[in-house]
Amino acid sequence: MDKLQTIENVIKYMPLPAFVAKDGQIILKNEQAKNVALGDVSEKLLSVEKDGGSVMWEDRVSGQRCSMVAWKADEFSIMTVSSLSSDVSEAAKKISRGIRETLSSIHSCSKIIMSKLDESDPQNDEYCAAMAHNLYKSMRLMGNIDTLADFDEYDLERKSKVTDIKKLIQELAEKIKPYTEALGMELECRVPSAIAIAMADDVLLETAIGNLIENSFRYSPKGSKVTVKLDIIQKNLVITVKDNGLGMSPQKLQHIATANYEWQSVSDMFASSAGMGLLIAKFAAYAHGGSMVIESRGGVGTGVTLTIPYKKPDSLIVSVPGANFKPDHLSPLIMFADILPRESYMYVEL
Repeated sequence: MDKLQTIENVIKYMPLPAFVAKDGQIILKNEQAKNVALGDVSEKLLSVEKDGGSVMWEDRVSGQRCSMVAWKADEFSIMTVSSLSSDVSEAAKKISRGIRETLSSIHSCSKIIMSKLDESDPQNDEYCAAMAHNLYKSMRLMGNIDTLADFDEYDLERKSKVTDIKKLIQELAEKIKPYTEALGMELECRVPSAIAIAMADDVLLETAIGNLIENSFRYSPKGSKVTVKLDIIQKNLVITVKDNGLGMSPQKLQHIATANYEWQSVSDMFASSAGMGLLIAKFAAYAHGGSMVIESRGGVGTGVTLTIPYKKPDSLIVSVPGANFKPDHLSPLIMFADILPRESYMYVEL
């Protein structure tokens, strides 16, 4: 058996798309690589045709960011290609764990420091508010990273439970309303009289709806009204968050529909959390087998609609074990940490 045939037998069983190149030209590929569009690969091949060489690019067909890693086998180069989404997801999980441990430590230290401050000094209240506000901002970002880190390995069957969607939206609106005064906003909740109990991931849906409401508050002038509405249309649950805020241009809408949001720094992530929120909403809709539609006009406002199939459970009993557990990032003080004034955290107990 010659060397090239041996390599062919090896790459045949590789789970990733694999190519074999010689002198800058592809001479062999496995079955998984048949649908991978590399475009003009000559420059890429020359840059990776050595042991451990790697390169990244964006697939023109799928729009996915890809990476290629190569190693030498005498005169041949074997290259495997993977989507960066899984790499990013795994990296996000590692970052998430690291930040969570750090935040936990900061949280504990902050409680000790705050307990020892002189209560008679009013300036200490401002220091405590600043500490709590920034800690909660970090926890909000942490919650969104956690949510997105699950994207590649998300399993709706494992995460879904019997959920009263109507009650979920009503309770979310009720816990947000006390903070609308501080924001100078009004929140209206509209739900149907009909029962809306379905199999769903309640935490993911609440995270998505919360992010959409936060976006509307962020980009609407004070005194505006934001409406969150649930409809049952045919065999679908239709959740809409609508505002009469700044709205978006057609170009911005196109960007949101197609872009993979990029952040150059942590401060960019805080400043661009609206983009992250829309990404989570899209993830929630797709994860439930549905869709997301954005309707917007500059100066008129924006409406975001999540449409998901109405999957009725075998039983209408909602009180399943663990159903009432809610992660920290669903607290309004964390959910709206980017837009609430610092005074809202003046007497918060960590």
